[in-house]
Amino acid sequence: MDGVTADFMGRVYDTVELETGVRYCHADTVDYWFKDSKHASLFKEIIHRAGVFADLEPITGAVRAINRLRERYDVVFCTSPPEGSTTAENEKREWIARHFDLSMAEEAIVTLDKSIVPGKVLIEDNPYVSIKAPWKPIMFDQPWNKGTDLLRIPRMYGWGSLDVVYKEMR
Repeated sequence: MDGVTADFMGRVYDTVELETGVRYCHADTVDYWFKDSKHASLFKEIIHRAGVFADLEPITGAVRAINRLRERYDVVFCTSPPEGSTTAENEKREWIARHFDLSMAEEAIVTLDKSIVPGKVLIEDNPYVSIKAPWKPIMFDQPWNKGTDLLRIPRMYGWGSLDVVYKEMR
């Protein structure tokens, strides 16, 4: 969900700026776990705060594109909470209900291990996603997943790239 349909990083950057005065943008994060940032520990602390997932902005085009996919396929959110978070699952389900509907929120799968979830494809921004899972990964292009050995994984360059999903669903 976050990094693919919801702008989680934008929220983190806004929070870091409010607390430190340092302005980050998506291009600044080239490591999924923030190892490249002098504020790495603050980033990691923010992702565990209550409320951080509650009112994220949708990524441009995500809601309309997912609704289009729902016209053709059984679409289920599969998302991971930060390990140890006590609020992320409920906040993520509330976000899905607000931007889609309650049934989609109830059907969402929230798990620390996406590789055990059955399915046809998974649109993901995590460059460490398992390619040994039962689904085919589709990498949702973000600065933090460039430069990794993902040549075998199809890549979406935003929600205008639904053709990638259609091809993988054949």
